[in-house]
Amino acid sequence: MKTCTYSIYRSNSRKQPLKHLLLSGDNHVSCKAFLKYEPDGYYGSFGRRLFIMERIPITREGLDRLKKELEHIKRVERPRNVRAIEEARAHGDLSENAEYHAAKERQSFIEGRLTELESVIGRAEVIEVNSSATDRVVFGKTVLIYNITTDEEIKYQLLGPYESEPENGRISVHSPLGQALIGREVGDEIKVKTPGGIQEFEILEII
Repeated sequence: MKTCTYSIYRSNSRKQPLKHLLLSGDNHVSCKAFLKYEPDGYYGSFGRRLFIMERIPITREGLDRLKKELEHIKRVERPRNVRAIEEARAHGDLSENAEYHAAKERQSFIEGRLTELESVIGRAEVIEVNSSATDRVVFGKTVLIYNITTDEEIKYQLLGPYESEPENGRISVHSPLGQALIGREVGDEIKVKTPGGIQEFEILEII
């Protein structure tokens, strides 16, 4: 297997790293190359435009839920919507047919969601949640934190963006708080910029 690590830089940033991309091919050879960012995309050493698809972290259970939703849309929601459009069209005079327009709006939503799910599933990277104790905050772990600013304790599990439900104690590792927590240890204090201003937190426990 050939592995190439590309360090990506903005063209006007004097080689400030933007992100790192790991690509797999054949032969167990490692190589590095610089990519240049332009308004219409990233370009490699030979001036070729590259298309970079970011992987989406997710648990196996989360991926299964998305696959079930996709299958439900294809087998149930989409056919039901097609029938609704046909029935509404049969009523005639589409310009003043509220049922027809509602069904078409529903169709737009369904197709958009279907496209989104197919894209997410195609880019999903399943990460197994380790139940053993760890010294640092990692994906899948639940963290008990103390909000120094508001004087309250909160417990969050860190998951992927498509499993995030803050109201149910699950936040994305890509969120400002999630990014600040990843890699931290018990006793560490962090500062997070929120719409209401800077908030400070202390990590009390990693569960």
